[in-house]
Parts: sequence; C-alpha cells; structure tokens
Amino acid sequence: MSKKITNRIFCYKKLFLIVNILSIISCNSNHLPEVVKYFPNSKIIQSKGYYFNDTPVGTLTTFDSLGNISTIEQYDSMGLLYGRYVSFMSNGDTDQIRYYKMDKLNGITTSYKNNKITESAFFLNDKQVGNSYFYDSLGKCNFYNFLDFNGDGIIADDYEKDSFHSHRIFFLDSVISKEDKNDSSQWQIAFLISKPPNSSTDLFIEQLMDSVKPINKKYINIEEEYFIYTIKFPKNSELKITGNQTTQENKHKTLIQIWKPK
Repeated sequence: MSKKITNRIFCYKKLFLIVNILSIISCNSNHLPEVVKYFPNSKIIQSKGYYFNDTPVGTLTTFDSLGNISTIEQYDSMGLLYGRYVSFMSNGDTDQIRYYKMDKLNGITTSYKNNKITESAFFLNDKQVGNSYFYDSLGKCNFYNFLDFNGDGIIADDYEKDSFHSHRIFFLDSVISKEDKNDSSQWQIAFLISKPPNSSTDLFIEQLMDSVKPINKKYINIEEEYFIYTIKFPKNSELKITGNQTTQENKHKTLIQIWKPK
C-alpha cells in the first residue's frame, strides 16, 4: 500500500473519529451520564449536569452551600455558554436572565427584584449597546438610555426628575457587520435605533446608487424594543435612511441620514 493511500486512510479515520465525537456531543445531553459534584468535605450538592471529557454539555445546575439553586446554565458542544442563563437569589426568586453565544453575552439581559423587572438591557458580543430600560417598584420605566455600537452613551432620560426629555433626539447608529458569505460583492449593514418607552419607529431605506442592480427600497416597522436590523447592500453604494418616530408625548420626529461605507 502506497504512502499516499495510507495517509488518505489515516485522514479518513481521523475525520470519522471527529464526526463521531461531534455527533455524540450534539446528541441530547440526557444520553450522557449525569455528573453530581459536592462541596468539599460535605454531602451538599455543588453542581449537577452532563459532561463530555470534563467539558460541560447541555444543562448545568449549580447550588449554594445551603442547597439552594444558584444558576441554571446552558453549554454548547464546545463547553461554551450558549443560550439562556438564569441566576437565582437565596430565597429562590429570579435574580437575572441573560443570553449567551460562544461564551459572550448576546441578547437581552433582564434583572429582577422581588420577582419584578428592575433593568433590561441589550448586549452584543459582551458589549452593552442599544436601548436600556430601568424600572421602579411599580414596574414603570423611570430611566432610559441608548448606547451606540461603540458602547458610548447617546441618550439618557430620567423620568423621575425630568418632565422634558432628551429623547426628542432620534438616534440611529450603523456599522458594517460582515461581508455576505454567499456574495462577495455585498456587505451587510446592521442598525441600532433609539426607541424610548411607548414610542414607535418606521424606517425607509433606499439604495441611491448602483450601476449593476436596480435601486432597492426597504420599509421597516420597528416594534421590538431591542432592535438590530441587518440588510445586504452592494459595496460602495450609498443609502438614504429616512426614519419617522412617534414618542409617548405624541410628538413626531423625522431623521434623514445619507450613509456610505467607509
């Protein structure tokens, strides 16, 4: 048997082994034996969950020294935090709910006190961006702020102190997120839009210049408070973005922005 064929067979065996390992990990974690760990010199459970080669897979539940649930965590096949993560107070009440992707905060993080929401914010790759809302004991939003893609604060409204709010500023931030993997001639652009409590926003996006394809137009009605919208567009094209926002004081604002990739 030639060296070339031998190397090829070895590669196939190695690939087969990797595929089998990944398939085992990707299976429901209940197919793996549950591992229970205890506090040192104690019969009190510290954690229980599923492991593959000492790596947590699927759901992992941790406990405090009194036996109360501390966290319920989710892990992907690589042992990285992925999906819903819940932490609890010692009395069993929910403390915080957050979402992960590849060990980084991605999505809405919500904090609680006495089973009522106290704060809700959006994270993108471990960085807080976009809209954040803070609530009083009655569940009413008493503070709002907006951060751009750099994490810089743009808008801050204190509803307890101010009767006239700075959110008259309508802010829209945009960034090139990545090149379209299916079409190298196109980029993807992501938007963050300020959305104060009890407001509504519409966006109308027009592609101004394109020598290859016809002009594209997109209309977006923004209903989500934590809004990141991604569109595809040809490289080197300009976009005209028209936004219309209605605030809780029933005031209408319009923002027109000409955007060109740098």
